Amino acid sequence: MPQFCLRIGPTRRDPNGAPERTPIEAQPTHRNVPHRLYTWAAAISLFIAPFPSTAGWRTAMLLIAASALAFLALSGRRGLGLASLPREFTVAALGWVALCVASLAWTDVGWYTSEELRRELLYSVLTFVVFYAGTREPRDLHIGVKALIAGALVMGALEWVRQLFPWLPRAVKYEAAQGSFSTHLAIVAPLLALIAWPGPVGMAARPRTIALLAIGLIVSGLATENRMLWLSLAAGAVVAFVVFQAGAVPDRHRTRLRRVLLATLAVIALVIAASWEYKVARYYPKAATTVESLSMDERPRVWAAAIALFEERPLLGHGFGREIVGDRIERSLPEDRRQPRIRHGHNVFLDVALQLGALGFAIFVALLATLVHAHARMRRTQLGAPIAIAGLAMIATFVTKNQTDDFFYRPGSLTFWAINGMLLAIATRVALNPAPPAARDSSPP
Repeated sequence: MPQFCLRIGPTRRDPNGAPERTPIEAQPTHRNVPHRLYTWAAAISLFIAPFPSTAGWRTAMLLIAASALAFLALSGRRGLGLASLPREFTVAALGWVALCVASLAWTDVGWYTSEELRRELLYSVLTFVVFYAGTREPRDLHIGVKALIAGALVMGALEWVRQLFPWLPRAVKYEAAQGSFSTHLAIVAPLLALIAWPGPVGMAARPRTIALLAIGLIVSGLATENRMLWLSLAAGAVVAFVVFQAGAVPDRHRTRLRRVLLATLAVIALVIAASWEYKVARYYPKAATTVESLSMDERPRVWAAAIALFEERPLLGHGFGREIVGDRIERSLPEDRRQPRIRHGHNVFLDVALQLGALGFAIFVALLATLVHAHARMRRTQLGAPIAIAGLAMIATFVTKNQTDDFFYRPGSLTFWAINGMLLAIATRVALNPAPPAARDSSPP
């Protein structure tokens, strides 16, 4: 016999006096199983995103979430809602997918491109669709944001445990890939804007909570020893401030936010200076100055090799897959510069051009531009402002972070598309709808 989850409170009645049909809370609990299954699987996949050696778990959770949504769609209880996506973004995304698949016709390494189409492109598309289709109300977004922040903080804590107590059993299991984890932190940090913003889109957290979360993310970032993380966060902070100032913000908040921005940039500047000095002392002990250490970096050689390979096939590239010319890039470096192995162009735009040529580069830029436009159009509405701030700051941190490396690649690309899917879902389903009175009366922090 099915059990019911009944709402406690007075029975609502329609104008004729008959009891109102209660929403999903009063439906048999077995009917809520697919939605709950999606919620848990999606949250777990976001929580474990920064953890190493969890690719199998991430894939399993993604497929479970997709299966739950497919069941809801096939049973007629919930459509995917993809028709509400911004048209220009849909066109750019379909163009990107089509070109990636078409590169099978001219790729240098057919089996590798085939594998990457499945492991990278297919899962990225599926991730975006799953999180866009599954995010129907602010509560869904809040669960995702909490899972991302919690995962980042736990991974950061474990990384410090590994560094401070390397003798602990299985301590090596706590080691995060520095570049991948720092990229994860870069794209998760802008979500603090949603935690700070009033409801219903934001979570209206107290300033003390926001400060503690920010400190936790900074401490986690210090464990990565990654200098570009702080430059990307500075870029994200500036973009967030500009969007905030240009949006629907009461004048009384502008002066306070200006002070917050200056304080944030001052803290980031101090961390940048400290991290650069530390990195030089530890990894470039022969360098007399920070500037001299830059000449010892292998990236200029990598970029030169990648540009030469791009010039071989400037129009269509060598085929989809970040490491499609990895062997040739690696051989172009001196023996002493090959550890750790360097098998791609270490710049997201350069890697796209290597894979798909000038045509792919143009479509990729258009794809990012349509994302920027989709988030930016939300900035002048009370409900849409936090979406614009978080989305545009996240894109800014992601692009900046990937100027000296390329983490538009699992799991970085999956997290990027999951966040964009959730933000665009709330933008199209909540922020573009008339705001309720409570939301209209709310003031930004």
